[in-house]
Amino acid sequence: MSDIVIEKFSEYTPELVARVLEMEQKVFDPPLSEEIVSKELEGRKNILALFAFSQDVCCGYKIGFQHSPEIFYSWIGGVLAAYRRQGIATKLLETQHAMVKALGYKFVRTSTRNKYRDMLLLIIKLGFDVTGVQKKL
Repeated sequence: MSDIVIEKFSEYTPELVARVLEMEQKVFDPPLSEEIVSKELEGRKNILALFAFSQDVCCGYKIGFQHSPEIFYSWIGGVLAAYRRQGIATKLLETQHAMVKALGYKFVRTSTRNKYRDMLLLIIKLGFDVTGVQKKL
């Protein structure tokens, strides 16, 4: 993990949307659409988009934004399958949390699904409290 470099975006731009969509297609099936990504990010305050690089390969990402003046919402992210279990998601989350703390946020909120068990375990390991559950009907 020592060779991982984190690149940061802090504004809604077409380049940011393109990078998110590229990673979504490589990490998730089905990926989020351009419409969903654009609608979710456009007009948000304090966007923080982190992209992890191993050499020249973008291998992970974590995107979030202000939920309220005290709460930062850690929205989406993932790591390419070939790069998992190397500490990249941990580095992205720890970097995100340090940056949003420096911005004055008191809490980070996120949500995940049971099918992403590794993420669920990681966020619990990093100190998140489970505050609710939803059942899909």
